[in-house]
Amino acid sequence: DAVISRRVRNGSGNIAKESAMSETECRSAMEAGRNVLRQMKERGYSIVSIGEMGIGNTTPTAVLAGLLMKLDAPEVTGRGAGLSNDGLDRKIRTVQKAMDRIRAMGDISPETMLREGGGLEIAAMTGLLLEAEKQNMPVVLDGAITLVAALVAVWMDPRSRRILIASHDPQEPSGHRTLEELDLPAAIRGDLSLGEGTGAMLLIPMLVNE
Repeated sequence: DAVISRRVRNGSGNIAKESAMSETECRSAMEAGRNVLRQMKERGYSIVSIGEMGIGNTTPTAVLAGLLMKLDAPEVTGRGAGLSNDGLDRKIRTVQKAMDRIRAMGDISPETMLREGGGLEIAAMTGLLLEAEKQNMPVVLDGAITLVAALVAVWMDPRSRRILIASHDPQEPSGHRTLEELDLPAAIRGDLSLGEGTGAMLLIPMLVNE
C-alpha cells in the first residue's frame, strides 16, 4: 500500500521543558495505531511488524525507558545515529532534565508518561500493540523505539506482552535494557542501530512456514 497519512501534529514539544503532546493528541496518535491494526486484521493479515522513522527519537525513548524502569539517563541513553562524545553528553543532560521534570509530577500513569516524555510515533505504536492484543495478532518488534512502545503497552495492559516478538537486540542501551525488562528473547544479535523495521524484516523469513 501507499503511505497513509495519520498526522496528529507537526512534531512533539520540547520534552525537557514541556509536554510532548496534549492528552487529546496522545490519544489521537494511539487511536491512529489502533486503526492501522484493525485495517490489517480486516485485510487478512495474521502477523504484523512495526518500525519507525524519525530524527532524535532515541531521546524520548531513553526518557520513557528511564521513567518506566526507574533508571538514570546514562543507563538508557546511547549515541543514536552516531553522536560524538560531546553530543552524547548533551543528550544525557537533556534526557535527565526531561525525566526530572516528569518525576516531579509524582506518581503518574504510563499514559501520562507517554504524553509528557514520548513521541507521536511511540504513542501510535503503543496503540497498535494494545489493539493487537485485543485482536490476538502477534507483532514483530524492531529496535529500541518499538521496544519502549512495547514496554509502555505492557504497563498499560500486561496482557499485551503475549503478542510481542523481539527481532533483534539493538545497539541502544535503552533497547537492551527494555528487552531484559520484558524478558523477551531476541533471535538476531546484529548490533543494529537502524529503525524503519529493518531488523523486524530480517526475522520475518524465519517465522514464515515454507
